[in-house]
Amino acid sequence: MRICLNLKWIDNDAIFGYKLKSKPVERPFLSEDEIQRIAQKQFSTVRLLQVRDVFY
Repeated sequence: MRICLNLKWIDNDAIFGYKLKSKPVERPFLSEDEIQRIAQKQFSTVRLLQVRDVFY
């Protein structure tokens, strides 16, 4: 945004004053059984197999 403003590509900052909102979330750890089930899962696409292998 600052680059665009400095180069006069835009007149004003469209996100000025915008505040992000987030809520705290508690995520439990996976159990060993859940991890093994994911590792043994056969996916239908190569892309999903690659994603699984990256996180396993």
